[in-house]
Amino acid sequence: VEALQEQVENARFALDEERLKLEGFSEEEKERLKTLQIAHATEVEQAKKALREMQEALRDEQVTRLEAAEREQVTRLEAAEREQVSGLEAFEREQVTRLEEREAAGAARLRAMEAEQGGRLREEEEENAAAL
Repeated sequence: VEALQEQVENARFALDEERLKLEGFSEEEKERLKTLQIAHATEVEQAKKALREMQEALRDEQVTRLEAAEREQVTRLEAAEREQVSGLEAFEREQVTRLEEREAAGAARLRAMEAEQGGRLREEEEENAAAL
């Protein structure tokens, strides 16, 4: 971009220099100036076109990079989400297992207490029956 701008400035300078040289000269020399002006205008238009094309290419490249960065970020976020969900599922399974173990232990204690009370009741019934 800078090189193109420098090229345009150099062409303007050369054109101005030629214009100063030709002031007060013949029609032939003035015609040469017009030819130089046309050439300069053509160079300027070509430089502007090249500049626009370069800017467009840079924008396209930036868009491509941004899209790639966005896809990468989405991939990372999805992976983090999967990892988090997996961790939560493992935690949930662990909690369910612990609750099931507690429930089983509680049920075993309850059966033991019932068996102990049942044994006491039988003993009392047997004592009451013997006492009668």
